[in-house]
Amino acid sequence: MPLLSEHISVKRRYSRSVNLERDFGIPDSLLGYIPTSRAIDGLERFLRAASFENSVRAWTLTGSYGTGKSAFANFLTAICSPRADENHFNAIQILKQTEKSNSLQRQIKSRLPESGLIRAVATAQREPIIRTVIRALNSGASVFWQNVRGRRPAVLEDLNSLHARAEKGLLIDNNLLIQVIVNLAQASKSGILLIIDELGKNLEFSAQNQSMNDLYLLQQIAELPSNKDGFNVFIFGLLHQSFIDYAHGLASAQRNEWAKIQGRFEDIPFIESSDKMLRLIGQSIDQSKDKAFRSAVEQWSVKWYRALSEYDFSSHHSKEDLSSIYPLHPFSALVLPILCTKYSQNDRTLFTFLASDEPDSFSTFLNQISTNDKKPLSFMLHKLYDYFVESAGMSISIRPQFQRWVEIQSRLSDASHLNPNVLLVLKTIGLLNLVSTTGFLRASRKTVALAMCNAPDDMTELEY
Repeated sequence: MPLLSEHISVKRRYSRSVNLERDFGIPDSLLGYIPTSRAIDGLERFLRAASFENSVRAWTLTGSYGTGKSAFANFLTAICSPRADENHFNAIQILKQTEKSNSLQRQIKSRLPESGLIRAVATAQREPIIRTVIRALNSGASVFWQNVRGRRPAVLEDLNSLHARAEKGLLIDNNLLIQVIVNLAQASKSGILLIIDELGKNLEFSAQNQSMNDLYLLQQIAELPSNKDGFNVFIFGLLHQSFIDYAHGLASAQRNEWAKIQGRFEDIPFIESSDKMLRLIGQSIDQSKDKAFRSAVEQWSVKWYRALSEYDFSSHHSKEDLSSIYPLHPFSALVLPILCTKYSQNDRTLFTFLASDEPDSFSTFLNQISTNDKKPLSFMLHKLYDYFVESAGMSISIRPQFQRWVEIQSRLSDASHLNPNVLLVLKTIGLLNLVSTTGFLRASRKTVALAMCNAPDDMTELEY
C-alpha cells in the first residue's frame, strides 16, 4: 500500500518559518500566505493611521511562537513596497482572496505612495534598541534608494555614519537618531515603516542592564508628530509576551516607567480562536485528488460530522472543514493550537509540528503510515502528546506553566508497567485535561472513547 505522504503533503509556505530579514523582498516568501482575521485587523489599523493625523502609529504584535506575527509583517512590507514591485503584486493577489478585498485595495491605492515606503526591517538581538533600529534603517534606506536616479539625500551620509558608530559599539544620542529618522522620512517623500522582530530580546537587554535611556528611544519614535505632507513614521514591534513581562527583577518605579512606554503602543494580540485555527490547519494541508482517496476522506469526514453534531463543534465547522484536516483526528486539530499557544517551546510551533521531520510530527506520520481506503487512519491525541514531550523534553519542568505536564508524565511513569494501550488512554486523558475543564473537549468517558477511534462508528474500537 502507498504511504499517506504520496497523497498528502504540507504546502511549501509552511515548510519553514518566516524570517523577516532573510525573506525581505523575496516574492516567493509570500506564496501560500493566508491572512487571518488578526492580520486583516492589523492591516486596517495601519491604513487608518496612514490616512488620519494624530492616529496611533506605533503597535506591538503579541503572540506565542507560530501565531503568524512574522508572516504578517512580511506581508505588510510587501503591501508597502513600490506598486511596480513583484512583492506588491503578490500581496494584492493574496488580499483578493479575503472578504474585505475591494475596500482594502482602494485604501492601499489611495493612502500609500506609488513609490512605497522605506521598509526598515531588523531582527533584534540582545543589544541596545538603538543599534537594532539603526541597522533596520540603514538596510531599508539602501533598498529604497538603490534604483532612484539623481543625487542621494545628505541624510544618507548621516545614517551611514551612525551605522558605522553603532557597529563599533560607540554611544549614540537618541535625539541625534530621531532627527535622522525625521529627515529620512522627509527625504523619501513617502515615510518609513519600521519593523523590529524579536523586540523582546532588546527588552531583555534593557532590563538586564537597567537602561531606561535605551528604552526611551521607543517612546520617542512612537511620539513622533504627524507630518503635514504625510511622510510619517510607523513602527511595529513583535513580541512573544506583554511588554511589561520582560521587566524581570526591576524595581516598581522602573516597571512603572516601562508601563508608560508600553502605553505609547497599541497592542494587537495575535491569537486566533480554535475554529479559525482549525481552518488554517486545513488550508495548510495539500491533499491528493485521487478518486478513491478523496472518497475515503469524504466518508471519514461525514461520519465524524455526524458523531460531533450533538456538540457545539458542528455549529462552527462543516464537513469540508473536517475533510481538509485529514489525517489529523478532529480532536487533535482542536487541541493542537491550544497546546502551541500555552506550551510552545522556542520554535515548537503549529507549523513546525506539521512540516518538520521531528519524531512524532505530522510529516513523520505521513511517511510511516500507509493509506487505507476502507479504514482511514488518523493522527490521534496520544501521538500529539508524544510529539510535545519529545520536542520540549524535560526542560519543561523548569517553567511554572508546565507543572501539569510534569504531573502527567509522573503518572505515566508510575503506570509504565501497564498494558501499552492503557498508556495511550492515559496520554489522551492527560491532554484533554490540559486544554479543557469544560465543554465537549473535557475528558469524559465518551470523549476519550471517541478520541481513541479512527472512525466514530467503529464499534470494535469503541467497545475496546
